[in-house]
Amino acid sequence: MMTKGLNFKGLNFKRLGMACGVAALAMAALAPMSAEAHRQWLKPSAAQVEGKAPWVTVDAASSEGIFDFDHVPARLDNLVITGPDGQAVEAQNKWTGKIRSAFDVELKTPGTYRIALVNAAVMGSYTLNGETKRFRGTEADYQSQVPAGATDVRISRNFSRIETFASANKPNDAVLQPTGKGLEVVPLTHPSELFVGEAAKFRFLLDGKPLSDLNVTAIPDGGRFRNALKEIVATTDANGEVAITWELAGFHLLTASYPPRRQGGEGQGGPGQGGPGQGGPGQGQGQGGPQDQPAVRYSYTATFEVLAN
Repeated sequence: MMTKGLNFKGLNFKRLGMACGVAALAMAALAPMSAEAHRQWLKPSAAQVEGKAPWVTVDAASSEGIFDFDHVPARLDNLVITGPDGQAVEAQNKWTGKIRSAFDVELKTPGTYRIALVNAAVMGSYTLNGETKRFRGTEADYQSQVPAGATDVRISRNFSRIETFASANKPNDAVLQPTGKGLEVVPLTHPSELFVGEAAKFRFLLDGKPLSDLNVTAIPDGGRFRNALKEIVATTDANGEVAITWELAGFHLLTASYPPRRQGGEGQGGPGQGGPGQGGPGQGQGQGGPQDQPAVRYSYTATFEVLAN
């Protein structure tokens, strides 16, 4: 908070203390945003580009503030770009710095491109010769690194899809079809044609099936310049569908995760148990407890650009 013409000689420190208390309350009001700190995201330079040889540049980072570079860069190992014809597209000029990564995408073919980071991780612990060891890696790492003689194997699998869309000249729908894997979105309103004051519809699927009662949050860019998040919260219906009416122009971060996160109290199923090769996603016996993770967790994040109407 900046104050013009601040005069320390005549400063009333009692009033300053009251002002600080008000500021503290304002920060507390923003606590829900930081409760899920360090969201990972992709942000294109534009969602709709025209011209004979269009390109977009995409930033990728993990941050506490929405679209702020305040934490670490996103890794680009699992970057998947699909063109309007369904063919894979190679990212150009990939670069990773201290707090962000970036790359370019040449939009050679007219239509819509899907740009995604698709991640799968296994984490947990096991006991060997009376000593507890922890691990984190891919499914292949789990199968190869956990010894056959390990006991008390506790694992949790995490699947995430982080994506955005960009269209060259005339948008099309080919890349909007679901993959049938994990938590994902089918945009029923084209992601390159979103406007302030208009409702956009999305269908959420889990492994290809509609997911009802899923909490979905959309947060606009520019939160660091406002005293309110302006977040939009909605819940999917029986068909896994949700409608969001945009209030502000600019980029928005749409997020959802499943199963719902516990708000304290007793757990509802912790990491799965079993030796290597046992207990696939969603399997395993949980111990419960607030520190436990579910046997499998899915998350979805997408960046959309909303245009002024």
